Amino acid sequence: MSHRVIFLWSVPRSVSTSFERMMMARGDHIVLDEPFSRSYYYGPDRQSSRYSESEPDSSAENVLKTIEQAALERPVFVKDMAYQAAKLLDADLLGRFENSFLIRHPAATLRSLARHWPDFTDDEGGWTHLDEGVASPTRSDNRGWSWMRTSSAPTPRRWWRNGASR
Repeated sequence: MSHRVIFLWSVPRSVSTSFERMMMARGDHIVLDEPFSRSYYYGPDRQSSRYSESEPDSSAENVLKTIEQAALERPVFVKDMAYQAAKLLDADLLGRFENSFLIRHPAATLRSLARHWPDFTDDEGGWTHLDEGVASPTRSDNRGWSWMRTSSAPTPRRWWRNGASR
């Protein structure tokens, strides 16, 4: 990779698409929308049985190749749901990327998700994986996901919907 890759990790219905559209409007990044959803729902390493279809080139390995190939051309911004990638990525891999988090209160995200996708699973709600180690105001170590805790991984940025970055 010759250009940086910035990941925005979030949960569904957290207004992350608005942030993604702002990045598109800037025009200085290749923007990828939830590339790990292909692997999570349709790949050979799928984590969900929601859909029976398969998509070509949808393994986690192929998704990562796509991201890294894009970074050869220009900086890359990736918006993805934490639950779609949490089981596929490890600290060594994530240490190569810049990671940030967009967090909206669970009451708002889950209520909105229930209106749009009433049969969502706990996993698809997103909070299980984000809560496993996301830096929060109550955490004393102020680090990110537990699998990002390596000496080479920078402290991730956190964007709270109703407040400033931390």
